[in-house]
Amino acid sequence: MAASAPAADERPRMAKGGGASDDELADGAAVAAEPLEPEPLAPAEPAVAAELLDYDRLELAGLDAPALSRGRLAPATGDADALELRAAVGVSVKVDVLLSVATRARHRAAHAGGGPLPPGHEPATAHGSFDYRYDCSAPIDVPATGEWVTVPVMECPVELTPGYVCVPAVDPHVYRVLRVGNRGRHALLAGPVDVSAGDQLLLTTRMPPMAPGGDAEELGLGVEEAIKVARNTRHREATGGFLGGQALLVHELEVTLSNRLAAPITVEVRERVPVPQAGEKDLKVEETEVRPPWDRVEAPIDGVVVAGARRWQVALAAGERRTLAAQLTIRMPGDRMLVGGNRRSS
Repeated sequence: MAASAPAADERPRMAKGGGASDDELADGAAVAAEPLEPEPLAPAEPAVAAELLDYDRLELAGLDAPALSRGRLAPATGDADALELRAAVGVSVKVDVLLSVATRARHRAAHAGGGPLPPGHEPATAHGSFDYRYDCSAPIDVPATGEWVTVPVMECPVELTPGYVCVPAVDPHVYRVLRVGNRGRHALLAGPVDVSAGDQLLLTTRMPPMAPGGDAEELGLGVEEAIKVARNTRHREATGGFLGGQALLVHELEVTLSNRLAAPITVEVRERVPVPQAGEKDLKVEETEVRPPWDRVEAPIDGVVVAGARRWQVALAAGERRTLAAQLTIRMPGDRMLVGGNRRSS
């Protein structure tokens, strides 16, 4: 009779009446004693709560939620029917409202862009050789009225230097000027400017664009009647050179300044000397005597380069009177004359 199958936790044993040898028993015992290799298990999928898969009822926790819940999706609280209604109504309202708002905004933008700018304003475009971006120093609310609104952006410090300028060869008046220098780190765009002294409004004019650290701009403030200027010229001819073969045209000029103000001033007196044309080898202009010495002006004056420009910077005390003098000599061949006559006042 055969024995029943051994249990998993029992040792193998020989059936009654069997004729297995001792060696066969030993081999069977060895085989049965070897452990079985476990089958590989599939990775377990993370368990997700059913309420987190219902995306219509999830809300993102805001700043007022606990620290551990901020920025995380969580089931919305409230009645299910109310949530269903809110989701359904929200979609339809958003589409209608957004389309209406977008259409109205485009209409207002087109209307505002096509309308004229306020007085004294111009579009911000690139000027000269610089572009600049302005960052507001604080947030600004602009009302959506479809009209132009002027809002403050920032304060830009400028350097103001009052002075006086005269060109006595052209005009017998002394003019007040205000030199405006941009010494800040912000560019200044063109626009209107009001100039006042105390409570008195002196001038309303337009400022040109100014780059940071650029040249100062001058604003004219009208005639200063308390400063007088007078200019006189004298002319004489002589001969010179080897055997008197050259004509010497000597021009003398005097400029008299009188300060009748009760304060010291500095006046800029502008003059101009004759300049030979390019290629004119036989014509020379010599500045033989200048009291006090003047300066050559190479930079543009009011945006224009003036050939032969000269400049006196004269300091006058209150009530002071002073005379400036210069002598110019023009040398040329004795058998030639200057076009327009040999006499020159400038």
